[in-house]
Amino acid sequence: MRDRRFHPGWSGSPQSGGLERTAVVPRSRQPAPTRPAPWYSIARRAGRAAEPVLNPLTRWPLLIAGHLFVALGVLGAFLPVLPTTPFLLLAAACYVRSSERHYRWIMENRVLGPAIRDYHERRAIRPRVKAAALVFLWASLAVSMWRVGSAPVDLIITCVGVASTAMILRIPTLRG
Repeated sequence: MRDRRFHPGWSGSPQSGGLERTAVVPRSRQPAPTRPAPWYSIARRAGRAAEPVLNPLTRWPLLIAGHLFVALGVLGAFLPVLPTTPFLLLAAACYVRSSERHYRWIMENRVLGPAIRDYHERRAIRPRVKAAALVFLWASLAVSMWRVGSAPVDLIITCVGVASTAMILRIPTLRG
């Protein structure tokens, strides 16, 4: 008989009275880890993680682009036509290649982090975020139409609002 001391699914030792068969849980059925993923996990493609860029000629433009996308994402929270989450996702993608510190900051940020994590992990946004986006979108568009007061411009603003609403509603809603 083979020695099964080091075989997965067997426990015990010959000295303790023998080997017993234990259940082996396949990887596909194991629960997801509760720890946060490594800082470079956002850029995983086909089982390969993105490695940080060490070349300063590539690293610095990525870092600057990440800062620009964070600024655009924050502006998008207040301006109706500018989206927030896509810019934050782009910032995270830039930071993952350029700076571990900035990537951790954006992912662990109490205001910006949940939107990025929800979309990255589940490809969905929370219902509250979706409702707030629609309310702010139409409130700011209504103020814009009231301030301009021109029929052709009002029509353009309404078309932009309808298109933006359709895009927001197309994103899956996070359940539970």
